[in-house]
Amino acid sequence: MRQEEREAPSRKFGDASLCVVRDEQGALTLEGGLRGLAFSHGCPIPDLVEQEYGAAWALARYASCNFVYKHIILGEAAAKPDQTLFERLHAGLLRAPGELPPPRNPAFVPPDYHIRMCGMGTPWGYAAPRIFLEQLGDLEAQERAIVDPEGQRFDQALRVLENAVSLSEEPIPFLVRFAEGVVEEKADRTAVLSHLLSLDFYREENCPSVAALVRQEIELRAPRLWRSYCGLSVAERRRAGIF
Repeated sequence: MRQEEREAPSRKFGDASLCVVRDEQGALTLEGGLRGLAFSHGCPIPDLVEQEYGAAWALARYASCNFVYKHIILGEAAAKPDQTLFERLHAGLLRAPGELPPPRNPAFVPPDYHIRMCGMGTPWGYAAPRIFLEQLGDLEAQERAIVDPEGQRFDQALRVLENAVSLSEEPIPFLVRFAEGVVEEKADRTAVLSHLLSLDFYREENCPSVAALVRQEIELRAPRLWRSYCGLSVAERRRAGIF
């Protein structure tokens, strides 16, 4: 067993604590290796992700999402005088009765995995950093922005995030406001929906009741996204990975 596999469970699952950092010489480095980053990301299936997408892609995805969630999204919520949203984003979510996730390798998840979703294992922890990254453009642009956060699209994403945080006390309304705001800034609607209502995420976590709440919130607060969602056939949603 590799060292990173032994060390990963000692960290808090899904706390986004491992990401991209600068060392003493100012060089960028990834903390924790693939297993450490995956554990910090709240991913229960890092072996399958690595198998499907490759280690380099998985490392970059875990690191960038962890960075955005910890330092940008939670950072913005923590700066709000009312700490309600920050606390609820950070707390995770108890699973609904009858909605247990599939059995997982105990080396990759904490003992309470089947009872509680961790912070990054919630719908908002999964979707919000990916939606932020979607606003930045393609994968190359996303990587550039995380390393050196500047430029119009980064500023737009930050402005939309600030507005969603200021208006919200609960995680799901925050998530949907943020997603709708990013779409107003011309991010691809289908791509945003594929994060907001990720078919893979809701299948992996087996939480249809939470998916229904997110969908209701989209209908209530996100007219652009709701029109796009209703305009897609069931087959088109499946092809796009939308629940």
